Amino acid sequence: MENEITIPESLPLLPMKDVVVFPHMVMPLYVGRPSSVTAIDRAIGGNRMAMFVTQIDASVDVPEAGDLYTMGTVGLILIIPLLTNSKTKSKTHTEAVCQNCGHRWKL
Repeated sequence: MENEITIPESLPLLPMKDVVVFPHMVMPLYVGRPSSVTAIDRAIGGNRMAMFVTQIDASVDVPEAGDLYTMGTVGLILIIPLLTNSKTKSKTHTEAVCQNCGHRWKL
């Protein structure tokens, strides 16, 4: 295969509120939780990949493993401009990464 990407066994985890990230999707991503900002920083400092997993209940502010679906999508973070309110805005693109999507995640 041309430009085949290897997905590492361990990736930063980004819980998503009210959105499901699908393969081949390009979307803006507004991140405010400190743990999510840290996950994006880890992804950018590495291979730019992260695991996007939808929260079962979007009202949970600090989700734990039981608050997340067990299936997610590996995505590639493309752009990281900082907003004036210190939240991170980025565009994610999952097309290049998701050859065998949905991936199961574990802590």
